[in-house]
Amino acid sequence: VVDPFKTSLGWQVLRVPMISPGAIRTLADASADLRAHLLAERAADIIHPRATKVKDALASGTNLEELPAGLGLAAIAGSLDALGNTLTGESAPIPGPAELRTALIAAAFQARPGDLVQLVEAPSSATGVPSYFALAVEEIIAPGLKPLTEVIEGVKADIAHAAQRRAQETVAAKLIAAVKAGQTLEDAATVAGVPYRRGPATGRAEPAEGIARELIAPLFSLPKGEATMVEMPTGFLVATALEVTQADPQTDAAGYARVRDSLAQAMANDAETAFINAVRARAKPRVNQKIVDSFVQP
Repeated sequence: VVDPFKTSLGWQVLRVPMISPGAIRTLADASADLRAHLLAERAADIIHPRATKVKDALASGTNLEELPAGLGLAAIAGSLDALGNTLTGESAPIPGPAELRTALIAAAFQARPGDLVQLVEAPSSATGVPSYFALAVEEIIAPGLKPLTEVIEGVKADIAHAAQRRAQETVAAKLIAAVKAGQTLEDAATVAGVPYRRGPATGRAEPAEGIARELIAPLFSLPKGEATMVEMPTGFLVATALEVTQADPQTDAAGYARVRDSLAQAMANDAETAFINAVRARAKPRVNQKIVDSFVQP
């Protein structure tokens, strides 16, 4: 146990329960990670020079419609709301990873017509491949109520859907109550007349085939035999953990190494954030917005 020490998060005491010796991963174990890493590096080598060319073109006053071809750009135009839906209620067809889509929608609703068009790097995706976007807002449509004649059918469908969801949620709640009372989920489902299926064993990192991703987090927080419920687009899922298999680092050295590296990175990120916050709190920096604007404005 190390001596107590104080950080921006408060007083800390650390205990080292064990020291695991280092291990060298075989090429077979590391091949998938190496391939993904090399592909991400190669993609970055291709994308960064193209991004520089786009930045230079925009800085020189080139319109989005006039950007040169051959840079791998995807162009879209249309109207969308703050949820990323079109005027007809459908999801706007924005290409690229989810992180880029989220960043683009947020930026669109902070921009105004006539703003300087700039290339923006989106937050990193799980693949590590960088992505960029540039946008121009042509018009802001003020919010307003649609005529009843245009929404009546949608209102009827929403009311029916809401009633159906309430009925589904009631059945799901009864299943959980029955499991708490001592019934098995299979017996409770039979009595309620809803389908029951025993799924395969699944890991925490990636759901097995047939297991909904939404179930992973609650399942791994449940004691054996207890029930949980998650809402899905088509209804509700009620599940119990029938068996719990304790992980053995000796039988999955590669998986253990991935978890260890992920936790180490997360702890490093937390330490970096704590350090930055501590320095910021101590130094209390002030931003001279006029100076900042002089660098970014043409």
